[in-house]
Amino acid sequence: MPSLEAAVHVARPSASVFAWIAEPARRQLLLPDNFRDFRIREDSGRGAHTTFTIVTPQGEFASEVVVEDWDPPDGLTERTTGADGYTIRWRFAPEADGCRVTAVMNYRASGNFLYRLADRWLARRTLQSSLQVELNRLKIRAEAEES
Repeated sequence: MPSLEAAVHVARPSASVFAWIAEPARRQLLLPDNFRDFRIREDSGRGAHTTFTIVTPQGEFASEVVVEDWDPPDGLTERTTGADGYTIRWRFAPEADGCRVTAVMNYRASGNFLYRLADRWLARRTLQSSLQVELNRLKIRAEAEES
């Protein structure tokens, strides 16, 4: 299963940064612009359940995400419910002047050899970019938040 990782330093305590990822109402503010129709089916905590649509040049794709592991303020794991989905493990490590947020995404690359090769060059870059957008927005919003 292919994986990718992205990280960012946020000049805020782990607990306040964790809330941005853990609370679906806040989380939707961090998603890339091509994510639409965000719906909260179950609120925060283990079992939190959201749905949204990802719009790409290849079409629109419905996504359903459930939080499986819950360890505030150190981390959480979310997984899509579909067969071709992904898992993201979010970690929040305290640092002297804030925390380091790391997101590790594991995803399925299906299809024949040529499809998997194309995935390496195209889809992987798109996923990495999407994850980095979310982390950058997290940094901006969390650091702008009043104490």
